[in-house]
Amino acid sequence: MHRTPKWQARMIVVLLLALLSSCGEQLPVGNQFAEGKPLPLLRLTDLNGAAVSSRSFEGKLLVLNVWGSWCPPCRKEMPGLQRLSERLDARLFAVAGLSVDRDVMRVSEFVGRYGITFENFVDPGGRLAKKLGVDAYPETLLLAPDGTLIRRVQGEQDWNSPETVRMLEALQRGYQIATHEHQADRQERK
Repeated sequence: MHRTPKWQARMIVVLLLALLSSCGEQLPVGNQFAEGKPLPLLRLTDLNGAAVSSRSFEGKLLVLNVWGSWCPPCRKEMPGLQRLSERLDARLFAVAGLSVDRDVMRVSEFVGRYGITFENFVDPGGRLAKKLGVDAYPETLLLAPDGTLIRRVQGEQDWNSPETVRMLEALQRGYQIATHEHQADRQERK
């Protein structure tokens, strides 16, 4: 008769409990905000230590990439984000990074070495990332010009692909049309 060692039996029980606990509806994470909800007011810290309000991006469709320099998929998609930031109309779009690296110097060295010129901010404790509901990297948040979360994009993406650029431009146009129609409706009611 073959007997399973106690440690293997315990491991099987732990794995089964983990599988069972992940079934069903996913619970919200912390203060996670959902698609269609406004971005909470954030105090961002740039690579020079200066404070920047998340409100500074209002009026532009924001591509906010949450990343870490130690994360291979994050490093791989960074050049595409850089090309995207150069390609999009800066009057209508902004690309920004939020690094969860603990070492600010490592982030500065990374963006310098790879020629990343779009705005990057640091979140050494991951507090802002948690507030945004991000728990895996990279994750990119697409935010409407009024700060409303349009979409979460998890994992590595080709941000400079023609399809992605068309999608972002369509989101921006759709927002402009909706805003114009909303303003026209308000004018008619007066």
